[in-house]
Amino acid sequence: MRDMTVGPAQGHLWRYALPVLLGNWLQLAYNAVDSIIAGRFIGKEALAAEGIAAPVMNLVILAVSGLCIGAGVLMSEYFGAGKWERLRQSMGTMLLFGAVVSVILAAACIVLAPYLLYVMDVPSEIFEMTVIYLRITFVGFPFTFFYNALSAGLKSVGDSKTPLKFLAFSAVLNAVLDLLFLGVFRFGIVCSAVTTVVAEGCSAVLAAGYLVMRTKELCPTRQQWRIEKKMLQKILSYGAPTALQQAAQPIGKVLIQGQVNGLGVTTIAAFQTVTKVDDFACIPEQGIAAGSLLLDADWSGDIFLPGADCFAVCCRRGGGRGSAFRQSVFVVYVPFLSVAGIYQWVSGIFQRYGENVYNNLRDSDSDHGTDGVYISSGACYGDCRDCDFLPDWVVGHVII
Repeated sequence: MRDMTVGPAQGHLWRYALPVLLGNWLQLAYNAVDSIIAGRFIGKEALAAEGIAAPVMNLVILAVSGLCIGAGVLMSEYFGAGKWERLRQSMGTMLLFGAVVSVILAAACIVLAPYLLYVMDVPSEIFEMTVIYLRITFVGFPFTFFYNALSAGLKSVGDSKTPLKFLAFSAVLNAVLDLLFLGVFRFGIVCSAVTTVVAEGCSAVLAAGYLVMRTKELCPTRQQWRIEKKMLQKILSYGAPTALQQAAQPIGKVLIQGQVNGLGVTTIAAFQTVTKVDDFACIPEQGIAAGSLLLDADWSGDIFLPGADCFAVCCRRGGGRGSAFRQSVFVVYVPFLSVAGIYQWVSGIFQRYGENVYNNLRDSDSDHGTDGVYISSGACYGDCRDCDFLPDWVVGHVII
């Protein structure tokens, strides 16, 4: 645990935002590593299938991540006020309610997977492959929830480094298992999905073990393992706006994916290559936005958090630190400009070498002229992505 109620804004911003940034990159690495290895050792069909499944899975994850974010905000407020009983009760409420919701959502998505993909006009040659991959990854959805929930609890008391360690371990495990079973033993896409679920399960188990052994202050007592209605309503009121904002981009990607699917497997694979690189590129802006909202909500005494993975807010609730908002304008704006400049540089490199990136994600040497043009052109989109920082930061400050 770390006391974030005192000290300079710059220190808290970077100590919190950097682990969040790295954690977001590692979460993206789950699907990216699967796609890279599957594309190399199974073929472009596997790359396309996993790419189609990713935005569908992300939509469902965001439905529950809002719950985790809302609970994290509430727990952080209780932590700052020293209300340990309420802190543990909020953890128990979140875990129980989230467990029920995640299991129901996972079961529903497993059943509805073929219908969802049919609506998205998935090509017949990869339809069954995509259904199998999507269903297996949904089996691991409860593990994803538990990791995010336990991570939210740790971040709410200022510890954003420990969840990063568990996520790093699971990401490396996922990559090693993929290389072993796909690269060495040449298993199919089923194994690719299973390794992802195993890695997610490991991260959840590690986080649970750490919570029980090292941070007992967050562990609910037997009497606190219940869903408190008023507390749940508060959690949902905090989490719903965040979930809706985060869902906006994945919904757009699902709609676009449905149009791309009609162009064939090769184009789908190229499109997925662009979106995965773009996701990695925009993460720094989100991390800085998350850190800035941590500080401003701390010091303003209000609770709203649209930035992804930013849970530890409101530790200074009622502390009378209104000047911090003005400090954060300078503290955040300078690193944001630096990230924007780096992003433009990366976009230029990708415009020139995008075709080579695609070649490294597939096992075929067939004609790819159209794909290379599409990938290189996709980098131009980076010129507009710098504005992604603004919704996470400005919207939050309007309410704060």
